[in-house]
Amino acid sequence: MLLAKGAGKSPRVIAEEISVALQSNAYIDEVSIAGPGFLNIVLSNAFYLDIAKQLSAGDETRFASSLLLPESERKNISVE
Repeated sequence: MLLAKGAGKSPRVIAEEISVALQSNAYIDEVSIAGPGFLNIVLSNAFYLDIAKQLSAGDETRFASSLLLPESERKNISVE
């Protein structure tokens, strides 16, 4: 929603553009748009399997560096 104002587009149009961009991501099974432009994202089994493999291999450093953003780039998201 915050991107829409700066881009001069409606929140729903921005959500549609993001949804299309996420369709080719192997870690995402489904993306749907709700309401005025909220995105519902369902993560794939491949995502969870890769995390489990990294953690079971004792490779927490790689896990953290490859999947988490640096503190300065983190943003709050709502996950249900």
